[in-house]
Amino acid sequence: MTTPATLPAPPFAFNRLQELTPGEAIIGMPYAGSGAGKTWFLGTGGNRNLIIDTGNTGLETLKSKLFKEKIGYNPIIVSVAEKLGVRGKISVATAFDATCDIIDWAIANKRGEFDIISINDVTQLRMFAMNKGLEVGLALGKSHTKTKNDALDATVYAVQDYGAEIDLVNKFVAGYTSICKSAGIHFFMAAHERLTLTQAKNAKGEPVVGGDIVVKDTRPGFRGRTFPDDVCMYFDLIWHLEAVGSGDVIVYRARTAGGEDVTARTNFGGLFPTIYKNPHLLNTIETIQNSRKVTQ
Repeated sequence: MTTPATLPAPPFAFNRLQELTPGEAIIGMPYAGSGAGKTWFLGTGGNRNLIIDTGNTGLETLKSKLFKEKIGYNPIIVSVAEKLGVRGKISVATAFDATCDIIDWAIANKRGEFDIISINDVTQLRMFAMNKGLEVGLALGKSHTKTKNDALDATVYAVQDYGAEIDLVNKFVAGYTSICKSAGIHFFMAAHERLTLTQAKNAKGEPVVGGDIVVKDTRPGFRGRTFPDDVCMYFDLIWHLEAVGSGDVIVYRARTAGGEDVTARTNFGGLFPTIYKNPHLLNTIETIQNSRKVTQ
């Protein structure tokens, strides 16, 4: 019989929970409808925040007098359109690769100037992936959508095109969340919301004829039925941002925990209220980091 003194060393980490070192980088996805504070939230990441502008993001918010007076941060901004030398809507297939090139170059050459990388926003990144997917599909003979679209001067996607887009975006998220964790860089991707609507039902759960159309589900705006859930697993926090009120009286808030009708969660239990008013990115990161110091 082998005695405890002669047991072989395990070929893997074999630690008690309290011996584990918490991860350093924070991976987050704020999402919302238009005008609900996505860009503002990313802008509160401080001066050491690299914001990648995909070209459809409303960065005028950060240039506004209100942002300068209330927040005052001066983040780094890199424009995908500027890198490609185009103006207006970006439709070229190289935009997806250009976004990757910006991140890779920044990490390799400017790492000392930022602690956060923010993608603003995923909606346009998805279109970059779709355009690249059309080029790849045509080259491989799997899709002729690009040829048809060019001939018709219209945009009509086939089922296989969505599959290519999903694969590219999934690889992007999986790859860069991993890279940023290894490099100790906080990584945030802002997304639009996707609403699932349904007809109002009575107490028996039956659709009400002529009844109102209500929101059944709110989740990050990725295409596909299963894709949003696949993407969500990479993030430490997924917050649904909301703007409540109108005119000069608007309160921005984040829903940090969800339910059956809203996708939202925070992997750092007990740090934030379910409804977090005036969410602030840099403060959020510092709150999480301070909690880790206490537990170490």
